[in-house]
Amino acid sequence: MKQSASLEMTDYFFLFSLFIMLFWAIDPLMVGLDMIGGVKRLPTLLLMMNLAFIVVGRLMFRNRSTYVSFRATLKEMRYLVAFSAMVIGGSLYAREVKGIEETFLTMGVFTLMAPITYWYTINSMVPMKLLRAILIIYTFWAVVASGIQLGFFHALEIFHNREHLVLPALGTLLYFLPWKAGRLLGIAMVVLVAIATNKNTGYIITVFVCGYLASLTFFRRWRSMKDRLLSTTWLLAFVAGIVLVLVAVWVGYTYFDDDMPTGNPEYRLYTYGIAWQRFLSSPIWGTLFSESAVVYFSKFDVAASTQYLPTHSDPLDIMAHGGVIALALWLLAIVPVLWRAFTMASLHGASLPWSDEWVHQSFLLMAFTALLVCMFNPIYNVPNLATANWMVLGCVLTSTQVCTRMLQQERRL
Repeated sequence: MKQSASLEMTDYFFLFSLFIMLFWAIDPLMVGLDMIGGVKRLPTLLLMMNLAFIVVGRLMFRNRSTYVSFRATLKEMRYLVAFSAMVIGGSLYAREVKGIEETFLTMGVFTLMAPITYWYTINSMVPMKLLRAILIIYTFWAVVASGIQLGFFHALEIFHNREHLVLPALGTLLYFLPWKAGRLLGIAMVVLVAIATNKNTGYIITVFVCGYLASLTFFRRWRSMKDRLLSTTWLLAFVAGIVLVLVAVWVGYTYFDDDMPTGNPEYRLYTYGIAWQRFLSSPIWGTLFSESAVVYFSKFDVAASTQYLPTHSDPLDIMAHGGVIALALWLLAIVPVLWRAFTMASLHGASLPWSDEWVHQSFLLMAFTALLVCMFNPIYNVPNLATANWMVLGCVLTSTQVCTRMLQQERRL
């Protein structure tokens, strides 16, 4: 289905502020803009100003045939909104009543960027065109960060904690081009860039991204095979290939551990233990996010300005400070969205034009790998990084609904 309409002027203002925000979030020049007081808020202010203009414009001149109301948006993402309200409420109590400075307020506030982004993109006159423009900006900074990382091979960690914003975007950019060699090139580039950064998180994301893209190619060809013996042979060979890759990873970490990143297990296991004990002490609702977002690291001195440091695991923080209630809300908000997106992509993605599938698969991969990254790194409590993360989830929901609608319309024709 061709889209003849174009983006609106407010969309271009939004895209400009997104460009600035991702420069802060990915920080490919390692300036540390996301850590400087006052300066780190500039992209957020620009983004909020543009979204405010967009909200006013959409309410005044909305296209009723595609309009999704705020109420419908809140219903669609009700678990995430409830999770955000729980975090914000506890964090405000911690800050205003207890006088705690390091709270989870950033986590609570910027989580709302997912429903905001969904409402904004789904109500566009050309949602796929808008999503494509958003993805191009994400991909631009991913390519820049990857290029700089290759230039500083093993010397610096350009995009650590941001692997989910770089490696999936880089791989899918090449993989979904209408050029068969791009599939191998996409996988090869992701592996090369991961080796250049030499971080455990990067390797985990690389294994998943490359495995997903390789599986996508294999299963689409496998389904078209008519000979059952041949298809069974290829399936067994594919499974054997996966096992060999996993064995190779194990051999690398076992026999070449001097060249592999350590992951700083002393620090991580210490803070993970504190979070786990806090969860066990109040497993239902935790601390209701009314305690500090950092822990005192007393095991030994660290090279930082303070001994109060983050846990380095967002899910553990959610469990420790929100208990089973917060964890359930968080999972119910994310897992169904990703499952619907994956189902659409795996079963019907091949029926989409390559440019639309590129958009959908890229956002899906970024959103899923974000879950892997946040297990070992604190990305929810950093303003611009959290914004970039939650906007991706909103884009996933929009792309799933729009692509499903397009396929349904084509079947009727």
